[in-house]
Amino acid sequence: MGDVGEWGLLEKLLPRLSRGLSKRVIVGPGDDAALVRLGGDVLAITTDMLVEGVHFRLAWGGGQDLGHKTLAVNLSDLAAMGDVEPVAGVLSAGLPAATPVNYVSDFYRGFSRLAQRHGFELVGGDTVRSDRMTFSLTVLGRVRGRVFKRSGARAGDALMVTGTLGDAGAGLALLEKPSFKVPGHGGKRGLSSQNSRAIRFLVNRLLRPTPRLDWARRLAKTGAVTACLDASDGFWKSVTLLSDSSRVGAEVWTDRLPVSPALRRWAGDRAEGMALAGGEDYELVFTARRESARRIESMGFARVVGSIVPSARGVKAYQNGRPREVPSVFEHFNG
Repeated sequence: MGDVGEWGLLEKLLPRLSRGLSKRVIVGPGDDAALVRLGGDVLAITTDMLVEGVHFRLAWGGGQDLGHKTLAVNLSDLAAMGDVEPVAGVLSAGLPAATPVNYVSDFYRGFSRLAQRHGFELVGGDTVRSDRMTFSLTVLGRVRGRVFKRSGARAGDALMVTGTLGDAGAGLALLEKPSFKVPGHGGKRGLSSQNSRAIRFLVNRLLRPTPRLDWARRLAKTGAVTACLDASDGFWKSVTLLSDSSRVGAEVWTDRLPVSPALRRWAGDRAEGMALAGGEDYELVFTARRESARRIESMGFARVVGSIVPSARGVKAYQNGRPREVPSVFEHFNG
C-alpha cells in the first residue's frame, strides 16, 4: 500500500467494484456518495472514517469538536451530490479502554447539535474496544432535486469553488506546532487580539467544518452545474479527480483562489499555495456552463477560479498568467 497509495488502490478496485451492479444503482463507487433507487425514492449513501493519529489528535480539541466534524464530513459528501436532504445514519466507534466517559459524552453532544440543525437522525451503530480512537459513520440522504456527479464537466465550462480555501490547512499547521494552544483554550502564547481572532478562525475551520448543503441546493436549482465534488482532499486534488472522471483538462488561476482575511494575515505570500494544496476545507469544487458562471457568482458564495479545457492540455496551475508549481498534497499510505 505504501507503494501504490490510496488513489493507486482505488484505480485498481473501482472498475471491479462497479461491474455487475443492478439497475437500481444509479451512481456506484467513485463519486462522493452512491445513489440507489429504493421504491419511489433515490437515496444517497456515503461513509467516512476518522482515525486518531491520522485525522485528529485528542490534544487538538474537545469531544464536541470531533463529534461535529465526524458528522460534518459525511454531510459534505451529500452536499457534493446536489440537492440531497440528510435523513439518518449509523455510527461505529472504536474506543481505547482508557477513554474518558466525559469525552465520549461530549462527542455525542457535538454530533447531536449539528444533526438537529440538518434534521439528521442517528439510528444505531456499534461500539468496540480499539487500540486507538476510531469513528466510522454511514449516512443516508434523500435526493430532492438535481444531482451532481464528478463526470459531467466539458471543455469550455467554468471551474468554480465555494467559500474560501486553505483555512483548514493553516489550522492544521498551527495545531501541529508542539507548543501551540488554541486562543481561548488555555493558550500560552502572547497573541494580539487581532491575531488571536484570525488564528481561532483558522483552527475552527479545521475542527468544525461547515457542510455546504444549503449552497448545494441553491446551485442545483440553477440547473447550470455540470460536475461537482467536495474539497476534502484539497482543492488541487479535487480538480484532478474531477478532470479524471470527466476526461478533461483544467486550468487553475491561483490568483483567483478565494483566500480569507485570516489566512492572508497568517500566511502572507504563502496563502495562495495553501489554498491550492491544503486539505479539509470541505468546500464544493464544481464546474458550470460558462454562460451561467456570472449568475452563480452573483449569488455571493462561489467564484470562477479557472476553466475546463480539452484533456490533451492536462491539469495546470497559473499565477498571473504564468505556470506555477503545485505544493505536494496529502495522500494516505504515502509519506
